[in-house]
Amino acid sequence: MAEAGPLVELLDVRKHYAVRGGLFEGRAGLVRAVDGVSLSIARGETLGLVGESGCGKSTLGRLLVALEPPSAGEVRFHGRPLPARPPKSFRRQVQMIFQDPYSSLNPRKSVGAIVGEGLAIHGVGSRAGQRERVLELLGLVGLRPEHARRYPHEFSGGQRQRVAIARSLALNPELVVCDEPVSALDVSIQAQVLNLLYDLQQRLGLTYLFISHDLAVVSTLADRVAVMYRGRLVELAPREAIYGSPRHPYTRALMAAVPIPDPEAAARKRAHLKDNAPVPAAEACPFAPRCPEAEPGCEDESPALSEIAPGHFVACRKP
Repeated sequence: MAEAGPLVELLDVRKHYAVRGGLFEGRAGLVRAVDGVSLSIARGETLGLVGESGCGKSTLGRLLVALEPPSAGEVRFHGRPLPARPPKSFRRQVQMIFQDPYSSLNPRKSVGAIVGEGLAIHGVGSRAGQRERVLELLGLVGLRPEHARRYPHEFSGGQRQRVAIARSLALNPELVVCDEPVSALDVSIQAQVLNLLYDLQQRLGLTYLFISHDLAVVSTLADRVAVMYRGRLVELAPREAIYGSPRHPYTRALMAAVPIPDPEAAARKRAHLKDNAPVPAAEACPFAPRCPEAEPGCEDESPALSEIAPGHFVACRKP
């Protein structure tokens, strides 16, 4: 159960990247990966962040853990602005689980060294104490003590992700950013890892930002869901409102894309978005060029995220 008060806040955060048109072209452009996002995550809460590939979800997660500085705006942790170079103590409080368990683990190190690396860097305990902590963490995620001597290539994908989870918990963090933690796993293994994340949250009082493109996966963990499109939030609401009564056309399109066992029902619910839509101007609604419900005037302004019901925010002219 989430405690009162936000653990982390983002205030009009932006992350823009300058790019060039090609090898021989001097013209530069701007990629607005995150474009004015404001939200907060309460202690003990799981906030699900969803959207299609390239919408800026992972960039937002990297901003939260200070792997990259924002171009503008402010990230606050415990109510205090996060400096451009966060203190070492911040690294103990915020950790990240990466998407691909095959590339996020060093193949040259044993599992025991991988899980205990943060303890060694931060000088937590003696060597004997660190070894005990590593074995404790492996047991916490369902692995055996003898696994500490093995290397990542000796494990399955699900086991590797368990190792990554154990590594993220070594320093007792408050916030864990889960960046597509099950997308590279088989469906049967996904359920095991999701159950593990839920059990760890209940046991340790963790706060999660859970990033995914799969709304079905997010529904099992999230207390609230934020929907992102082209670097902006288009809807933010409690889980029941998002899945029971989505109000933004893009959210409804994502919901319609969730697989349904009945082909006829799936065909009736399918949403048809416009293809090859041009990239809108910065001041325009980002979804208007693809929106099946767009009306004259929708492309002329970028609607702000407005509260249409308690805790339910939508960025649309006609939610």
